[in-house]
Amino acid sequence: MSDIFKFKQFSINQQNAPFKIGTDGVLLGCWAAKNTNKVNTILDIGTGTGVIALIMAQRFLNAKVSAVEINKTAANLAKNNFNQSLWANRIQLIESSLQDFRPSTRYDIIVSNPPYFVNSAISGDRSKDTARHTLKLDFKAVLHFASNQLSPVGTLYLVLPFSSKEEIIKKASELGLFPNRICEVLPTPHASPKRILISITNEKSITSFSSLIVEQNVRHQYSNDYKELTKEYYINF
Repeated sequence: MSDIFKFKQFSINQQNAPFKIGTDGVLLGCWAAKNTNKVNTILDIGTGTGVIALIMAQRFLNAKVSAVEINKTAANLAKNNFNQSLWANRIQLIESSLQDFRPSTRYDIIVSNPPYFVNSAISGDRSKDTARHTLKLDFKAVLHFASNQLSPVGTLYLVLPFSSKEEIIKKASELGLFPNRICEVLPTPHASPKRILISITNEKSITSFSSLIVEQNVRHQYSNDYKELTKEYYINF
C-alpha cells in the first residue's frame, strides 16, 4: 500500500504509521458525515493518521475539529496531514490519552474507531499494540467520556465488532446514553456481519436498523451502497 493515500479533497501521509487507513475508519467517518444537525464542535478520539477528522472537516465547513491521539508517531503524521489540508485553521491535534484529556468544550459530534483486540496476542511492537489492543482505550472509556462531553443534541459515532453490539447497548444505557441508529456491516452479500456502525445520543428514541454490504462477491467490486456512502471522499467513486 502506498504511503500517500489520496482522497478527493485531501491526502493522508501514512508512512511508518502504526496502522494504515482501513475500511472501518473510512466507513465510520462517512457514516458520521451524514449527520444533518447543526454541528459546531467535533472530536475524533484516537485519530491515528487523521482520516476521520479530515472527513469531518470536509463535511462540516463551519465546525472546529479536535483530534486526540496518544501514539507519538501517529500524532505527528496526523498533525502534518492536518497542516497540509484545506482546513488547517479548523483542526487541532491533541497528543494525549483520553484519560488525561480535560476539554472545556462539549461536542456536537464525537467519533471514534477504538481498539478492539482484547484477547489477541501482544505482538511486542509497542506502537501497534497500543493502536490495536485495549491497552489505553476501549469503547467503555469512550462512552464514559461521551456521557460527560456530548452537547445536549450531540451524537457519538463508533465502529465496533458485531459481537460487541449487546454489550455496548447495555453499557451505554447504564450511562444514560441510547443508540438511535445501528448499521450492520457485511463484507460480502452472503457473509455474516463483522462490524457495526452505531450512533448514540443523550435522548432515548426508537433505534433504526440497517445493513451495508461492502463488496460484491468479487474483491474490490464495491456495492452501490458503499459507493454512495463514500463517493464524496474516495477518488474512484
